[in-house]
Amino acid sequence: MPQPGKCWRHGIIGTHGSWLPGSPKGWRSRGHKIHSSGDYKKPPPSDEHLGLYRYSQEQCPQALVIPKGLRPIVAEAFRDQLLAFNHRVLAIALSGMHCHFLAELPTDKVAMQAAVGDAKRKSSRAVKKELPGRVWAAGGKFILIADHSYQKRVFDYIRRHANEGAWVWTCFDA
Repeated sequence: MPQPGKCWRHGIIGTHGSWLPGSPKGWRSRGHKIHSSGDYKKPPPSDEHLGLYRYSQEQCPQALVIPKGLRPIVAEAFRDQLLAFNHRVLAIALSGMHCHFLAELPTDKVAMQAAVGDAKRKSSRAVKKELPGRVWAAGGKFILIADHSYQKRVFDYIRRHANEGAWVWTCFDA
């Protein structure tokens, strides 16, 4: 049961340059004004937005990949920042280019974005010497958890990222 004014969310955030506009994996612009005909499961035709993708790569030539040795530091700083402001965290998985987390966040969109932004900032600063510059991409995806069974499926999904080499923490590890 979430605390008053909060709801459970599955958060997905990427590192800087990990998913560029025009990506062959599929993409959508802010507000879905422009989007590809595919997604990561069923990619669009390879030349659909090739010009935009090339331009995006010129602007951000290399996606940031968080080295394995720094993943615990980044993820723990992210988690600890959320916990410090009374946002419960059930699970977090950090791979080289993206992070999944299951957390109780404010229902108010602006407050939720501020909480996640603070956690991104804190985790970036934790590895500032090793990874100068931007670590995280803007925004993210924050999916509302509708019921307990869905929450359990998301929890298990995040935990399974360990099989893919991600650093994983759950509330049962504390």
